[in-house]
Amino acid sequence: MGRVYGPWVRVPPPAEMAPPVNPPRRSPAATALAAASCVFGLAPGVARAFDPFSDAEVPPHFVLRDGAGPDALALALKGELAVRFHDLEGEGGPGHDSNTDTRTIGTRSPFVELSGFTLAPRLTLTPGFNVNTQLRFTPDDARVAATWLDGRFVTGPVDHHVEVGYRPPFATRDPHAIREPLAATVWWSAPEMHATWAVGQRFGPGDALGYTAGLSVAMGRPLGFAPVQASHAQRGTINVLAYDEGRVYSGNAPMYGARARFSAWDAALEVFGFTGELAAEAGTDELRASLAGYPSRPGSSTDRTSRWYGARLSYDAFGVHALVEGVAGADGVLRRSAADAEVSYRLRLHDGRWFAALVPFVRYDLYRIADSTDVHAGQSLRSPSLSQAATWDFTVLTAGLGTPVFRELLELRVEYDHITEDNAVPTLDIPGAAFRNDELRAELRLRF
Repeated sequence: MGRVYGPWVRVPPPAEMAPPVNPPRRSPAATALAAASCVFGLAPGVARAFDPFSDAEVPPHFVLRDGAGPDALALALKGELAVRFHDLEGEGGPGHDSNTDTRTIGTRSPFVELSGFTLAPRLTLTPGFNVNTQLRFTPDDARVAATWLDGRFVTGPVDHHVEVGYRPPFATRDPHAIREPLAATVWWSAPEMHATWAVGQRFGPGDALGYTAGLSVAMGRPLGFAPVQASHAQRGTINVLAYDEGRVYSGNAPMYGARARFSAWDAALEVFGFTGELAAEAGTDELRASLAGYPSRPGSSTDRTSRWYGARLSYDAFGVHALVEGVAGADGVLRRSAADAEVSYRLRLHDGRWFAALVPFVRYDLYRIADSTDVHAGQSLRSPSLSQAATWDFTVLTAGLGTPVFRELLELRVEYDHITEDNAVPTLDIPGAAFRNDELRAELRLRF
């Protein structure tokens, strides 16, 4: 059974696809890349930061080489194109829709968006040493979404993995849905400039046991805001405070991280933590300027704390994917936490190329800000005002159904979010305001 990406399991090629005689041979380039992956890559099952275009997720179909032999350069071309339909609950149309007006909370008319095309070239300089890049194109812009040097080597029974470059923190994981969990939105989905080193090993009966341990040093990322909904192109005002994409800004400081993962057969336990300091620009100044109640909290003018840590437990076998995780963080005097639990099951229908499986998926997602209703200087952090939606607590129930339309290349999934926000301030006798904020979406995605 293939490796899972999202709730999708790669469908093995059906027997009828192969001709009865003289089957096509695998290209020398693909064979060389596979051999290098086995010799210089981490041992099978030893986890590393999630890479949506790794060979485990997307086998190399299109490979160019500049010659023969082990020292020849090899360039694998991979990519993804996705089209999404969004329908946010509530009345749309003239007088109701706006991307910025806080009265209307964003675009409520159903829309279809090209969520983007990603080209992911993978250049092998020598076996075990790659340059990986993700180029992201949308109707509005083009940018380098990620690029890094990737080195892998073996010393005795231990596998080593080194990364230097621009990509998300190594706590990132497969989102298993169109909309990522709020913990990912807040802490690890945006890329950073970092260097990481990890070691791993498989052992025990049938290599059923394994561990990975790693360290990371990165340039700190600025604070910003990210939407609770899945569409980042049509943003409203229902956002959460999040670590934004890494960039150059005044006062930036290092962020140090550690990660460890222990696996036994089909289950795994992972822990991670990151610590650093907020700068004034895009850090403590952002907190004071964007959260109206933040300056009234004791210590808000001097506290530069920036840390987040968490753990996750997962199981993947027999078509079942299950995961629970919890994350907590501190940004200045702001204390936040998030937790989610998700499960999916791959129901195999047949071995053909078209609609070979159905994959139902469900996730329960929590996001909380500690002591947000405490009153300081006559003011609380939380407010039901839409301009202060980043101070709210959220509970999101996501349910979806997907199917691989054609082999592992074309996938279709449909999801629905039931979103509950808690914005009441009982300590000040301020009632909460409920909003119709649920979302239906469908995605057709090509990955090669």
